Amino acid sequence: RLGWAALAGLAGGIGILGEPILAAPFGTCWLWLAWRSCRPTPGVGEARAPSLSRRLRGAAVVLAVSAAVVSPWLVRNVAVHGQLTFVKSSFWYVFWQGNHQGASGTDKLRVSPEIRDRLAWQPGVGRETEALLNSARKEAVSVDTSLTQEDLDQLFAYSTEAERMDWFGDRIREELGRDPLHYTRISLRRLGMLVWFDDTNPRSFVLPYRLPYLLLALLALVGLALMVRSRPLPAGFVYWFVSLGSLFLVHSLIITSARFRLPMEALYVLPAALALSRMSALLPPSRSSGRLTE
Repeated sequence: RLGWAALAGLAGGIGILGEPILAAPFGTCWLWLAWRSCRPTPGVGEARAPSLSRRLRGAAVVLAVSAAVVSPWLVRNVAVHGQLTFVKSSFWYVFWQGNHQGASGTDKLRVSPEIRDRLAWQPGVGRETEALLNSARKEAVSVDTSLTQEDLDQLFAYSTEAERMDWFGDRIREELGRDPLHYTRISLRRLGMLVWFDDTNPRSFVLPYRLPYLLLALLALVGLALMVRSRPLPAGFVYWFVSLGSLFLVHSLIITSARFRLPMEALYVLPAALALSRMSALLPPSRSSGRLTE
């Protein structure tokens, strides 16, 4: 329906303005819904499948509305930066933060192994734990502190933001060109932090942070196994899988942070809920539920 296509384009455009990385999951979501709408309803027949011209009109509406929302900001960027810039101009700066030779994989520096090991799995209460957390926060400072005074002098010599972003682009390409394997190592490290815990985030060391995540992840694994075993696969499984995979891919290849795992955890809720539902079905019915059924 063209009205829903317009709303999809509006939501996607606003989301992209808020965070350009949303372009990937937004596009994935819309393509999945469009693909499902192209399939005939089971038992109804091919006659109910939308025509090609209608599907193309829907696609055109989504793209046109998204472009209408984003285009004023693109025009603004040309006026401000003097070049076409897609929503944000900071890509090379962020990429440098996550991948230069001294990078941790996030925008913060690592906490020392001594403090990390003493905090790991602590209950998160008590003066000693709080003092260690404060020490860890002082160590987990911005990765920008890796810039030397010479680097800062070069950056401040540029008069525009676009020139400074180009400096970061040239710098990181030069560094990765000298050591291509470094990028592979840091990307794998980020992948590990997304699956496990981020050692530049002091809060992630203690038990109150870890326990809920581990419980959610365990239930999600059980639910995922149930999904895979079912035949046919649940409707929307491919979209769920591609959405989660695209988030892992983007944040493994560019930069990650504790907050970047939030949409992943939201996606974990779906298979986790399936696991809980199946487990609750195994419980014996209570007397109250029996009386209610009667």
